[in-house]
Amino acid sequence: MPYVEDRDSADAASRSFLQRPILIFFAALAAVLIALSLYAQGLVVSLTGEDGKALAFATEPGDRWHIGFTHSVEKTPWLEFYRVDGAGEMTLTHTIFQSLGWGYPYSAADGPVRQTKDGRFLQVQNRHYKAVRLRVARQAMQHIYHGKDAYDLVGIFGHGSAIDIKVEHRWQYWQRKYFAL
Repeated sequence: MPYVEDRDSADAASRSFLQRPILIFFAALAAVLIALSLYAQGLVVSLTGEDGKALAFATEPGDRWHIGFTHSVEKTPWLEFYRVDGAGEMTLTHTIFQSLGWGYPYSAADGPVRQTKDGRFLQVQNRHYKAVRLRVARQAMQHIYHGKDAYDLVGIFGHGSAIDIKVEHRWQYWQRKYFAL
């Protein structure tokens, strides 16, 4: 029989009482860290200006978004449609534009062009990008559209700003936005 003379029932109860909250605390902490890690692995489309200003929206492989702007010469709308393929990978699937003229595709090598029912033109692109870089201007009125959300790039980043658009893991975006030196 074990020697338990030095223990009384009050000591045993307090040890048991203290051990349970510590275990609960560490289990809850582990659950929060696992959930945060899984959330951080999610993908975002990030937009970063040359001044470091940044924003992002959640995405996933197969998700689509597009850039809309006014063509600088023709003064007509131009839409570029992108598909998210994974971190560091997106595809410009097609463009839709309203007129043909200066700066518009003219060669079969640029991709097939067909007229849509509403009279616009659709050009299949299927060009792969790691990042899209552009400079925004009031005249072009660039916007990014994702689902029901619209992002006014000139309003967010300022006239004449250069921005980089890419798909990355949420933790990479956080690292650059909040912890960059």
